[in-house]
Amino acid sequence: MEISFLGTGGGRFTTLFQKRYTGGIRVDGLDNYIHIDPGPGALLLSNKTGLTPVLLNAVVLSHAHPDHYTDVEALIEAMTKAGTRDRGVLLSSRSGVECVDGFGPVISRYHRNMAGDVKVLDDDVSVELKNNVLIKSFRVKHSDPSSCGVVIGTPDGDIGYTGDTTYFSDLPNKLRGVRVLIMNVTRPLNSDITYHLSTNEAIRLISKVEPELAIMTHFGYNMLESGVEEQASVVEGETGVNTIAARDFMKVKVEEEIRITKKQSKILDFKSNL
Repeated sequence: MEISFLGTGGGRFTTLFQKRYTGGIRVDGLDNYIHIDPGPGALLLSNKTGLTPVLLNAVVLSHAHPDHYTDVEALIEAMTKAGTRDRGVLLSSRSGVECVDGFGPVISRYHRNMAGDVKVLDDDVSVELKNNVLIKSFRVKHSDPSSCGVVIGTPDGDIGYTGDTTYFSDLPNKLRGVRVLIMNVTRPLNSDITYHLSTNEAIRLISKVEPELAIMTHFGYNMLESGVEEQASVVEGETGVNTIAARDFMKVKVEEEIRITKKQSKILDFKSNL
């Protein structure tokens, strides 16, 4: 399986000013094409990087915040070839398809009906794709109470994705056994914030999960200003686990070996007015 980062930014200010892109994550392999959390720019960046969105057979939405959902309807249209094919599965937090404590729905009924199948994510919801690839969801702790993370089970090992969450005692159990752990780490060391992981909490999580590779992504503005590579080095030093700070358009291959196959900076310069 190949993981492609179509953006490594998250949070309001990083998203508004596109200090890092926010197109989400593609996971491709074994005749499966999965897009996770297609935020602003997902459709554009998919096409620009050659990750053809019409190949998709699964779109995953972890929760109803704009940096995760804005392009989900466009990708449903791509997956179904503009609604002309009854194919693909939409896996969405409940807030994607109905109102949950003021969050959502963010996906129109028209687009929900367009998808070949719709599954509402919750604890222990599983969807089997092609060639023994399985997506299993679990509930996390975020301001949207229906927020979920996912584990993608593959013949080459499991890939875990936290989604947006604070650390909670059962989180390591949901992710234990994954080879690759992708964490949305919004805040730097000693800068905890409600509903999001900080570097301190990433250390706690990695120490308990013990993946082969840990990847930090979804960086908030303060996290980027603190230097994400330095933050990842601190995490690796504390945990002994190979830990990297993702970059826009980075690719990671999960096979017998785990290899970073492409590492590239963002393609547009950014000058902040803040």
